[in-house]
Amino acid sequence: MSSVVGSLENYYVALSKAVADGTKSNNQLLKFDIICNVDQLLDRMSKTELDNNASKWISLLIKSIITSLSTKQTPPNTKSALAEVLGIIFKNSKTLAIVFMSESFQLFVRLIKASEAKVGCMRAIGMMLESIGASGNPIHLECFKLIKSIYPTATNTNDFKLECLSSVVPIVKHYNNTDIKMDGLDQKILNFILKATLDVTSVVGGGSADPASNIDSPNSTNKRASELLGCLLASLFYKDNNHSTTTTTTGGIVKSNILSGQRSHWTLENCLQFIGNQFISTNKKEIKINLSIAYCQLLQNIKLLDLEKEIDSILSHLLKLLGSSNRNLSTAQDQAQTRTSVSYILRHGLGQNLSENGQQSMVRYFTNIISQADTFNELTIVVSLKELSQLLLQLGEGGIVQYDDLSTYMFSLLNDRNQSTRQWSAIGLRSLASNIPKLTYKFDTGGV
Repeated sequence: MSSVVGSLENYYVALSKAVADGTKSNNQLLKFDIICNVDQLLDRMSKTELDNNASKWISLLIKSIITSLSTKQTPPNTKSALAEVLGIIFKNSKTLAIVFMSESFQLFVRLIKASEAKVGCMRAIGMMLESIGASGNPIHLECFKLIKSIYPTATNTNDFKLECLSSVVPIVKHYNNTDIKMDGLDQKILNFILKATLDVTSVVGGGSADPASNIDSPNSTNKRASELLGCLLASLFYKDNNHSTTTTTTGGIVKSNILSGQRSHWTLENCLQFIGNQFISTNKKEIKINLSIAYCQLLQNIKLLDLEKEIDSILSHLLKLLGSSNRNLSTAQDQAQTRTSVSYILRHGLGQNLSENGQQSMVRYFTNIISQADTFNELTIVVSLKELSQLLLQLGEGGIVQYDDLSTYMFSLLNDRNQSTRQWSAIGLRSLASNIPKLTYKFDTGGV
């Protein structure tokens, strides 16, 4: 490891000379080459070695950045690279990140407001916030105010907007939700991300109704905001619930945080409802796609045990998006878009992330739905049949439950007046017969 430290020292000497020379001898590319090699060295060093060797790097880099602020000749890529190196060191050393937190943050803000090295500085802020964790509480609010104020600026590039969105994640993860100064910050952040999610004015051509086919759409900020909305709701779910159930011992007395007046309000139901309220209030295909991605990210970031405990309530919530509470189902196109979106959420957000027991619970739930087909609308029945057919194929012969009842209900729906219901009933029966060969006799006897 001494060779690594020696190499780092050599790079330090070279960069010190390059910084001292300023813009002389056309050395900007030399600076860039030097700092691009630093990350690999830092990754090979232990935390202790980083703390012992990186402080002088930080002093040098801060000095260089300050100098760069007043030097028009310094190319933007050099400033950006210096800021990123600073962020990399912070990422690897929590101690140094805390020590230089305030000074570095102010420097980054000045650079961003001067429209210089904006992407590199915002990325460095994100790395710094992630490293310092809860210790960065003093700047969490200031950072969010900066992001909120500067994000809508028309001159911002997509890269900068993506870094702004990414920097929100450590704020939500680590801000102190018991601090009265932070009261309402969760709602403000969610509203900010939601606005970015719903902003589809720059989407060209609309895309396909299937969210899966829009994952690589040109509007990357839209997609990233959608993903973050789900991730942040999952973070708030665990943040609130962990806080509500945590106990501390002081002088032999056990105290519960619930008694402090802090009450969990980001339940899983409320997290789902936050997205659902937007989903049922829009008839725009692009927004439904974005909210479907948010749903999936929320469910994918919930731990398996927590997810499987709430399967029935999750399914109930998602199927209500197809019911009378959704007033934007007046046209066949609206219905098709909503049905496709809900199926996507059920399959990619829920079904694929469950254990066999969880998938069996979904089968039982959908079986109960189609057993009462007269009490549900056609969209709900079609989606239930569609997901049942997929679940049956995934579970196989050993995992399918209630197959006798299931086949009886599906046979009865072969006479339904709705063509899609008849079609998906037939597909479901095929899935059953493929996995439970002894059921094929029902096909010969008409289901009797």
